[in-house]
Amino acid sequence: MARNSNGNSSGNNSGNGNAYGRSSNESDRTESSSAAADDGTQSYEMTAYKWAGFTEYDESVEMTVTDDDDQMDWYGQDTGQAETAEIDGETFSISMTGTIKTSFTDSEGQTHTEDFTYTYTSDGYYFIPPPGSSFDEGSTLNSFPDNRWEDTSGVNYEEVVCFTPGCQILTDKGLRPAAVLKPGDLIQTADNGVQRIKWVGRSDLPALRRVARNLHPIRIRKGAFGDGCPNRDIHVSPQHRFCLNGTDHLFGEPEMLAAAKTLIDGVRVEKVRSWAGVSYVHILFDRHELINCNGLWTESFQPAKRSLKTLSPDMAGALAKVIGTAPAPMRAARSALKPWEVPVIPPERIFLSARPMT
Repeated sequence: MARNSNGNSSGNNSGNGNAYGRSSNESDRTESSSAAADDGTQSYEMTAYKWAGFTEYDESVEMTVTDDDDQMDWYGQDTGQAETAEIDGETFSISMTGTIKTSFTDSEGQTHTEDFTYTYTSDGYYFIPPPGSSFDEGSTLNSFPDNRWEDTSGVNYEEVVCFTPGCQILTDKGLRPAAVLKPGDLIQTADNGVQRIKWVGRSDLPALRRVARNLHPIRIRKGAFGDGCPNRDIHVSPQHRFCLNGTDHLFGEPEMLAAAKTLIDGVRVEKVRSWAGVSYVHILFDRHELINCNGLWTESFQPAKRSLKTLSPDMAGALAKVIGTAPAPMRAARSALKPWEVPVIPPERIFLSARPMT
């Protein structure tokens, strides 16, 4: 596991905690991906970084926090059962969570100061950058300007959870969270080898808009389509399309695209309903590509009417600076199945094109 450090250090923190926590989260996200359990608890998925002391941290991990209330609490203030964190299949207790103002330099050399969430677990400290953070895996931590804990009355999950930005995309350097990808990064594609990202966008949907437009994310459970396919639970937008194989017996083509919402079966694939906001990351190439997300081949962003109408005016304007206001049609990487065509495929014949990953 790689470790990042810039060699700087900072003084002791104040408040009731012993050491600086690590902040885990992002987007993306990110990521108001949450799921309710029968016992009244809720699970929240987020991207976190394990703090390794002073200005050092380890690579990102996917953390699933289970709790019976709507916030991560400071030491001794939890009104119900204490939160737990699952990381790489192991479950750890959480003792306390708060925020610390954190200074860092991003991979482009720009310095920022943001309120990171730090949570102390039985596996040590983890930190979670806030939604929309400039922090990426090439960043270096600098210092803690105020040298104290803040928000010790509890941190709401919608402030730290990341959605699709937590999906792991196969790059030339291995799997990386979608949240940290940027134009120029090299991504492995199914058809054209390694290709360079042309543009990355992010849509943040407030809770009311998510519910009103029925834009609840779709969860594809770990191993839903075979061992390591995907290698963890992943969450995508309802219209996001995956590559199905074995469709030639009905439609004459060996591989076709199907929207995530058409794959819902209530077991392997399901809709995640919640009042939290969500974030979606869009990755554009020179052509429509199939890229690997946690072991499954899925589509890159295709600037067609279907997808452009989902963008905010600001994001549409940013994209227009890259591809123009009237881009030429982009040929789809595969033909697409109609929503009513997927149900006619026998469930035992539905296989997502995959690359098993562990």
